[in-house]
Amino acid sequence: IKQYTVTFNTGAGASTIDVVKINHGAKISKPANPTKANFTFINWYKENSFKTIFNFTTEIVTANVTIYARFLTSNTPTDIELSAAAIDENKSVGSAIGNLTSTDATVGDSFTYSLATGEGDDNNNDFTIEGDKLKSTKSFDFETKNSYKIRIKTTDATGLNFEKKFTITINDLDNWITKTGNDYVQDGNTFLENPGVNGNGRFVKSDQTTFIGIVAAYGDPKVLRLRFKHNIVANPVKETDFTVNGLPANLDLKLVRTSGDSSIALVWLNGAAVNHANANDTSFTITFNRSIFEAANRPASNDEILERTLTLNIDFVD
Repeated sequence: IKQYTVTFNTGAGASTIDVVKINHGAKISKPANPTKANFTFINWYKENSFKTIFNFTTEIVTANVTIYARFLTSNTPTDIELSAAAIDENKSVGSAIGNLTSTDATVGDSFTYSLATGEGDDNNNDFTIEGDKLKSTKSFDFETKNSYKIRIKTTDATGLNFEKKFTITINDLDNWITKTGNDYVQDGNTFLENPGVNGNGRFVKSDQTTFIGIVAAYGDPKVLRLRFKHNIVANPVKETDFTVNGLPANLDLKLVRTSGDSSIALVWLNGAAVNHANANDTSFTITFNRSIFEAANRPASNDEILERTLTLNIDFVD
C-alpha cells in the first residue's frame, strides 16, 4: 500500500508536531492542538493563507499533504459599529438595516455577531442578525413606536467578546393616500346611514356616477374625500386600479377623480343594502394599485404605496 507524508506546519514559535505516514485513501487523525505563547490556536487549514479549514472527518489522503495551524493573538474586541441605525416604517419583515463591523487589535481576526441579554436589550425580539447584517423581524409603524433598543455582542475567533447598546430609529414616511375633508363621513372612517333622507340602506338619495352628479345630489350624500400623494388617472377602474372587499350586498363603491384637483378623489356608495339593521354594521377595504397614479409619478411596484389598503366602516342606524 502506498504511503504519503503528512506535515503539520505550526509556524515559528509554536510547539511542533511530528510528521506522520498515512496509507493511500486513509484519513488523518487530528493531533492535539499546538500551542504558542500569547497566542490562541484557531484551527487547521489546507492553505497557508488560512482560507479552507481542513476537515479531519471527511478528508482522505491521496498525496503528500501539509496542514497549517492558525494562531491569533488574544485581543478582546473593543467596539462594534453599525453602518446604519434607521429603517423606514412599513418595510417588510426581514429587511436589512445595517452591516456590523468590529474593532480588534488582532490583524485578520474574524467575528460572529449575536443579540445579547443585558442593559438595552428591550426590543431584541424585533430584530435578528444574519452573518454581519442586522435585520427586522417585524414591519415597523412610526406612529406606534419610533425607536427601539437592542444589545449586540461580537465574538472573535478566539472566543473573546464585546457588547454594545444601539438605538434603532424608525423613519416616518408620507402616506401615499390620506383621508381629508370628510365632512359627510363620520371621523373620516364611517359611512353613516340616514334612512330618513336617503332611504333605507342608502348613503346617497339616488345613485350617482360622476363628480358633478354627487356635488349636485340632493338628500344627505355620504362622501369620502381622498388626497393622493401624486395625481391619479382621470377615470380609475375598479378591479384594475383599485379593489374593494367586504361591501354588503347591493352596495357598489364609486371612486371618481375631482375636476379641480387631479390628486383628489371622491368616494361614495351607490345602491341600497339588503340588510341594514344595527346588527349589520360592518367594515370593508379599498386597496389601491400602482396603476391608479399617472405614469409620470407611478411607483415601480404596489409595495411602494405606503398603507395602500384603507379600512372603512358602515354604520346602519335603523
